[in-house]
Parts: sequence; C-alpha cells; structure tokens
Amino acid sequence: MRIRLNNNRGFTLVEVIVVVALIGILAGTAAFYVNRYLPVYRLREATRDMASTLQQARYEAVRRSNPCVVSFNSNGFDYLSFVDNNQNFQFDAGDVQLNAVLLANYQYVNFGPLGITFINNGAGEPTVGFNNRGLSIDMLGAAVNGLVDLQNTQGHSRQVVVNPAGNVRIQ
Repeated sequence: MRIRLNNNRGFTLVEVIVVVALIGILAGTAAFYVNRYLPVYRLREATRDMASTLQQARYEAVRRSNPCVVSFNSNGFDYLSFVDNNQNFQFDAGDVQLNAVLLANYQYVNFGPLGITFINNGAGEPTVGFNNRGLSIDMLGAAVNGLVDLQNTQGHSRQVVVNPAGNVRIQ
C-alpha cells in the first residue's frame, strides 16, 4: 500500500484574480451607496447640531440669568451663539462666545430656500435670543418664533423651528 502525498499548497493565479475582482465589485458598490447617502447624513448632522446650539443658548440664558443670542451670518460664521452681556443682540467686546459654526464643515449643506425667518438685529443679521426664563425673544424683548431652513445638494431640506416658548424642534 502506497500513500501519495500532494504537497502543492497555495492558490492558483485564476483563484487570486477571481477574489480580487469580487472585492473590487463589492468596494465599487459600497462607494456608490456612500456617495449617494452622504448628503442625507450631513443634512441630519447639521440640523441636529443647529438645534443643539439653540438649545444650549436657551439653557445658558436660564443658567446665567442673562440673555443668550444665536446670530446668523455673523462675524464670518454661518451662525454664532453667545452670552449677550450688553443686551444689544450683537456679538461684541464683553460678550462670551458659546459656539461658532460654518456650514462648510458639513459638506453638501447650505441654507435652504425658506432661509432664516428670525428678525434682524441692528447689524442686519437674523437673530434669536433667549431670556432668563428660556423664552425666545427679539432685541426688543418681545416673544418671537421662527425657523432656519437647511438643504443638501440633493434638494432635501429640514427646518429647525423655535416657538415663542423657546422650544426647539426639528421638522
């Protein structure tokens, strides 16, 4: 009785080419789906961050017992939140910056066609403030509501809405 051992180990060139081709097809398909859905994810992220900035400003206004303001298109940023120590609804010396955001950091996202519906401050920038009770106010102290519309490059849009009670929600 004779036992024959086959010592050929490894893969053939054909097997390696087939595996590499399959990996290439799977990677191409994955890249297609990532590129297709990335603008949607960026829009969600930008919307959540804006809502979070507005909620933080409201919280800080109550905590510090001093008005906090979110100003849009201010000082080179798309939106800026700050503690407004002199209560003029403009970011200047003596104010404490809380957050400053550029929408360019969220690829594929810009302000949408509905824009920003908050009342402008003295510098012509749309602003919304929160008083020490957490209510949303304009620069005269009157209750205010409004929204910010964000849109991605695929035409999808989401809005961040603030009502006179100071509640912030995403629609």
